[in-house]
Amino acid sequence: MLKQGKIELNLSSPRLAAVVDLIEWIDKKQIRFRDRKDFNGSLDYSLYRFITSDAIRHCSMFFFLIEMLTQRRISKLDREVLACLLVGLVQLMHLDKINEYAAVNETVNLVTHFNKKYLKGFVNANLRSFIRKRDALYNQLKDQELPIKTSHPEWMVSRWVKQYGKQVAVKICESNNILPQLQIVLNPSKDVNTALVELKSHSFDVTDIHSKGFTILNPAGLFDTQFAQEGSFLVQDRSSQLLNDIVKPLAKKRVLDACASPGGKMFHLEWYNGNEIDELIGLDISEFRVRKLNENKKRLNSKALIIQADARLSGLKNKFDLILVDAPCSGTGVIQKHPEIKWNRKIDDFSQNQQSQLDLLNGLKVDIKDGGHILYSTCSLEEEENQMVINRFLAENESGFSVVPIQMEMSDDTMVDENGYFRCLPNGKQMGMFAALLKKESASRGSEHIS
Repeated sequence: MLKQGKIELNLSSPRLAAVVDLIEWIDKKQIRFRDRKDFNGSLDYSLYRFITSDAIRHCSMFFFLIEMLTQRRISKLDREVLACLLVGLVQLMHLDKINEYAAVNETVNLVTHFNKKYLKGFVNANLRSFIRKRDALYNQLKDQELPIKTSHPEWMVSRWVKQYGKQVAVKICESNNILPQLQIVLNPSKDVNTALVELKSHSFDVTDIHSKGFTILNPAGLFDTQFAQEGSFLVQDRSSQLLNDIVKPLAKKRVLDACASPGGKMFHLEWYNGNEIDELIGLDISEFRVRKLNENKKRLNSKALIIQADARLSGLKNKFDLILVDAPCSGTGVIQKHPEIKWNRKIDDFSQNQQSQLDLLNGLKVDIKDGGHILYSTCSLEEEENQMVINRFLAENESGFSVVPIQMEMSDDTMVDENGYFRCLPNGKQMGMFAALLKKESASRGSEHIS
């Protein structure tokens, strides 16, 4: 229960919890999603998460429609009313299984929780007006510029147009608004066919089946199953799964994951290369994230050593064959999964992140053995956090490191660019990711291909 003024709000109600969190987001452009355990079952949690995420994902579009309906500027509306209208429009536009008039009534009733009963009629009238004027409003929306139609900041769209061209930028924006799919990597101790039978017995719909995993289309309740609790799988986007293929031919006797939390890449590597690894260490600077890493380690029965430390000053004396550096970044490649990212990033973030990322590489370069490799990766689409980091690192370590052009067994060779870097752009099946493979030279320096 949350006290607001003289009333208590029952935030186990998914719609009310969404309104409260959207009010906070409207004020601060920051959001921390509630936990599954805060709701009365997985369906309520799923409804809360969908409504809240969808309102943030499409907020420019919703704001445009709200201004057309109310004939008022967004800044002139009570934030509680604005949040309620967002929740109502999400249900009317993107939740077909909810009856329109039930959605309106449920939303109107939310207003009463904020001591503003006099605004019930305003919310009711505008939501019903949307139902009547829907087609005309959609026609107006079609004539708007890309930042409004796809709900992205104008400065972000302009950057992508400059970097990738308008056609690709449009695809990135549209892909960011596709609902993310839950992609999993199966524990190799589990038989794929047996796992599929078990999941289907719980009415989960499975698609995109491959040798190491699949996609679950209706994951609500999945994490309450014994299948999840016994460590049968990792949740990992397809683009992240491909990083394991990059390091497949490399020596992996001693491996360090320098920014390990929540551990997906490290545990995936261990699952499918454990017989090659004698020592596996995961670092993270955060006490909270280290605690989560240890929880995942226990659930997945991992042998990794988890250490809380700053990777820039790790002090590890071991000379590693392979270091994974999944560097903290802006996350503009995973907006599909975290739509709040596009609203709380600033253009200066990218150059500031670049220095931190460079500090990571320079701190870790002493921990890699001669002939060993560093796999640098981000979930960013921005040159400042990707190619420019590598260029600066190589310039500062001219005789010490070289780029190894990436080669992978994949049908889509467009994922490797002309410089040998791995680059995924968001689409309906994967999120954005960048990776570069660096080799520490000994006596001689030069690039080489992996075969």
